[in-house]
Amino acid sequence: MNETVLNETYEKNLSDRLLKERKIMAFGRLDEKAAEKIIASMLYLDSVGHEPITLYINSTGGFETEVLGIYDVMRHLDSPVETICAGKAHGISALLLAGGTKGRRKAYANSEVMLNQVGRDRTFGQASDIELETAHLLETKARVISLLAALCNRSEDQIHADMERKYWLYAEQAKDYGLIDQVIE
Repeated sequence: MNETVLNETYEKNLSDRLLKERKIMAFGRLDEKAAEKIIASMLYLDSVGHEPITLYINSTGGFETEVLGIYDVMRHLDSPVETICAGKAHGISALLLAGGTKGRRKAYANSEVMLNQVGRDRTFGQASDIELETAHLLETKARVISLLAALCNRSEDQIHADMERKYWLYAEQAKDYGLIDQVIE
């Protein structure tokens, strides 16, 4: 067997084992493919029982639509969703971290959370298309601010101000901010 086949077999076996333990990974850039895997895994686990599901997050963020889809699904499951930041939850992935079941939102002690504005790196076209994209982006920004404000018990004005530039928090600071409930030492 070549190395690629061995790596693919190892990754599949590891993913299967973690799924049996009701653990899901949200690692790297959260795009459509990652969202599909995460949502399918959550729906499957919820269909076979209502024990807690653990979502580990180590992500630089991703596309808002896909992450909001993951967020919506995890908030409507019958199973409680424990979120654990293992490394980083930057940008929109911070919403997933904060969106876990209250009391079950955690981060390892040296993890970092970073709030920042939603953004697009794929906007192009005619001026009118860019205007439409901008209006939609501002709507999405307002939606994310509103969700984070509710999850963290903060005002929308404060969340907005903190997201204007990169706002870094280590685990203990994220707890004080209301993004998580517990620091794992």
